[in-house]
Amino acid sequence: MSIIGTTRRALALAAALAVVGCKPEPEPKKPAISVSPATVDFGSPRKGELVTRTLTVTNTGTAPLDLTSVGPSLTTSDDYSVAALDAGAMTAIPAGASLEFELRYRPSGVAQGGTLAVESSLGTTQVPLTATVVGTSELALLDGPEDIST
Repeated sequence: MSIIGTTRRALALAAALAVVGCKPEPEPKKPAISVSPATVDFGSPRKGELVTRTLTVTNTGTAPLDLTSVGPSLTTSDDYSVAALDAGAMTAIPAGASLEFELRYRPSGVAQGGTLAVESSLGTTQVPLTATVVGTSELALLDGPEDIST
């Protein structure tokens, strides 16, 4: 037997042992977040009219997603609110599962947008809120003819 033949056999045996004995590390399980819709449009409500929309938060990852709060950001008007989850409540969304939230908007004045903050174990996901309020002009009625040219 030649040295070259022995070396080839040894290398083949070593390669076979390496393939059999080594298993790849499994991917670590981790959550991932998806929010739909990406922007919530409340349309063109009249001042004082209640408009609702649904927001879906989905865990597209492989481990539970800890959801800590869903609500308007601090700079967003109080005209916006969220139902179905109290601010600061802890909710774990299992891998592949979703939670739905009812978003409410009752404009008290002129058109205004805002941001919804979805707080989770992955950080904050910002969702833009848009609306164009109609019927916000107010007319002053006069009792009689008055000179308004001055």
